[in-house]
Amino acid sequence: MRSHCRDRNSAAVLDPSLPLALAIGIVVSYGAWIAYSRYFARRARIDVVTALRYDALSWSALVLLWGTLLPPGIVHGSGRAAVVAVGVFALVKLAIASRFNRTVRDVT
Repeated sequence: MRSHCRDRNSAAVLDPSLPLALAIGIVVSYGAWIAYSRYFARRARIDVVTALRYDALSWSALVLLWGTLLPPGIVHGSGRAAVVAVGVFALVKLAIASRFNRTVRDVT
């Protein structure tokens, strides 16, 4: 009897927690993206809109993560698709940083 009450109470807590966690995740992600773009804009001496526009290019590389949903025989495993997506994301980030930041350009 006691476990039944606990299950009912935990369901009452867990059911609304998913939408709440999704909302918090969206707000935190958006806030982090804006904070990063302000930091990058300040370091590269460009405006925030330009920083956001170029940063969106790097995030679009993560569209390749859809390759993880393909059958393993097509792409030689979904792990490889994830590695390729993250690698392209990192390379695009590096290319954008080197375009606007002299320090990055000198290192690469």
